[in-house]
Amino acid sequence: MEENLRQQAELLRRNNEKRETINRLRVKLEQVESENKILQLQKCLYCSKVGVKRNHSQNSRSTGLFLGKFFNGGCS
Repeated sequence: MEENLRQQAELLRRNNEKRETINRLRVKLEQVESENKILQLQKCLYCSKVGVKRNHSQNSRSTGLFLGKFFNGGCS
């Protein structure tokens, strides 16, 4: 009986450690995803600025591509 209680206490401790680790990893993943979105936006902004020297029809096309890619998950 005493051994059973000790084992249950050990399992609870391990479960709590795993839960804390999962929560830390979830927070880190959210941070990395947020940083990734910022980098994708910066890349899209850079790509659109590089195209400024193109003629008007190319600019319109680039703007359309930029907006389409931005709203569909970022530049490729």
